[in-house]
Amino acid sequence: MPHLGQNVENIGTFVVLRLLAQPTPSRPRLLADAGRLPFDDETFDVAFLVTVLGEVVDRATALGELGRVVCPAGWLSITEQAGDPDSLPLTALQAQVEQAGFELSETYRRKLSYTANFRKRAAES
Repeated sequence: MPHLGQNVENIGTFVVLRLLAQPTPSRPRLLADAGRLPFDDETFDVAFLVTVLGEVVDRATALGELGRVVCPAGWLSITEQAGDPDSLPLTALQAQVEQAGFELSETYRRKLSYTANFRKRAAES
């Protein structure tokens, strides 16, 4: 397995970014299964995924969990990089993320990457 750098730890199909600050008792490092996130519903205003979703085997479950933990009208920002063998084309990504309850708000494209920002749809009453 190639060395990924001091701030990244590869643990199978999950990649965990280490925060710049070292973990402390009040801010521990957390490793979790993307299909069973250990957070309450509507905990986060935004979730960022950078070149990771293509690595996840059960994307529908992982995206469903992200939909559960992101607050109403919250954001899901996903960046993909060309050259990554697991990179997802934007059209495929958009279809999968929209099935999880988000809608595409904006995209930013660069020569070798893109970032797609999705907004969580309001719950249907």
